[in-house]
Amino acid sequence: MDVRVTDVSSNPLSGAQVVIDGVSVGSTNVDGIIPTQTLIEYTNNGGLRSYESHHIQISKSSYSTYDDDIYIGSSQTINIQLSPSP
Repeated sequence: MDVRVTDVSSNPLSGAQVVIDGVSVGSTNVDGIIPTQTLIEYTNNGGLRSYESHHIQISKSSYSTYDDDIYIGSSQTINIQLSPSP
């Protein structure tokens, strides 16, 4: 999974802290991107796929924190926009 973080004008946000499933994976670079993360997409239980959700938090000073559960495969990119704090 790739994560790209921008502001509301679609400008990349560097230095945003990214936490996935309770583990800090670092901060975004000058392009607003974190290194690719490998996640479990689903588990196979007796022929039935059980898709895994992943909790993601993204924070940066002066911006509202993004905090949500997502279902996503490891080969996908998510784009998150952070809004300025009120």
